[in-house]
Amino acid sequence: PDSAYIPLAEAKMLLKAGRLDAARERAARALALAELTGASVDAAAEEVISQAAVALDAPQSLPAQSPSRTGF
Repeated sequence: PDSAYIPLAEAKMLLKAGRLDAARERAARALALAELTGASVDAAAEEVISQAAVALDAPQSLPAQSPSRTGF
């Protein structure tokens, strides 16, 4: 039987691996299965979709900024 938790776990792993489109697809699958089975994965799947969308929109060429040592 289909479980919404499996594609949700896959989506989280794909997100960590940087495979953003695949992560969004798996999270969407988790949402669809949750609707059918009543599983409570909605918030977690929406979070993965949001994180992937933000990462896809983020400029890839800019280095990550570290916090200022002065606190400003």
